[in-house]
Amino acid sequence: MQQGLANTIRQIRIRVQNYGDYLSSVDETRTRYTLIDPVLRSLGWDLSDPAQVRVEIDINVSTAVKKVDYALYKSGSGGRPWILVEAKRLAPEQIERFTNMMSLRRKELADNWGALTTMSTSGDTSWSEFNSRSAEERISSHEKRWTQLSRGDRIRQLSEYVGEFGMVKGYGVLTDGDEWSIYDIGQEGVFPEKPTKVVRVLSLDDPIDECTEALNLLLR
Repeated sequence: MQQGLANTIRQIRIRVQNYGDYLSSVDETRTRYTLIDPVLRSLGWDLSDPAQVRVEIDINVSTAVKKVDYALYKSGSGGRPWILVEAKRLAPEQIERFTNMMSLRRKELADNWGALTTMSTSGDTSWSEFNSRSAEERISSHEKRWTQLSRGDRIRQLSEYVGEFGMVKGYGVLTDGDEWSIYDIGQEGVFPEKPTKVVRVLSLDDPIDECTEALNLLLR
């Protein structure tokens, strides 16, 4: 399962590179089908089985009826969801950030390939110290901007869902297919102020093994 999840993350990165325009639709449907659903399946959840996963559930929150994107159930959770997932659209600026990052990475690798080859054949071992993290550093200010979009409203909504379902343990998850913010509800049913884990599967700063380790909290 660990290897399957790692492969899914690699596929997601390729999809965003190749189909960014398609994914930047006006709603979250394409994000869910293309980016979120594959991760949940890789974690062992059968999205076609209502005993495990229910989607678009109506729930009364603050005198309004809202829809919970995903409620994940497992045995021993007392009939309550074990995990609630609130999904949001992968925004065009996030797709642009990732594709720019990958373009910079490819360019750096190409530009440095000749230098690396020359250094290695001339006996200069400094080539082995090369790394391309500067590609991410150049766009770090842009990354900081997009990661904060509507975060407060999204977290409050997820917290309300947890309360309405009466969850006393499990996880709340906020994701746009890139960033996965995982909130451990703990034993008292109190929604935490800060997430337990946050990973971005489209960030080269978060290696795939770190992404899989964090996402394994959501294993069925």
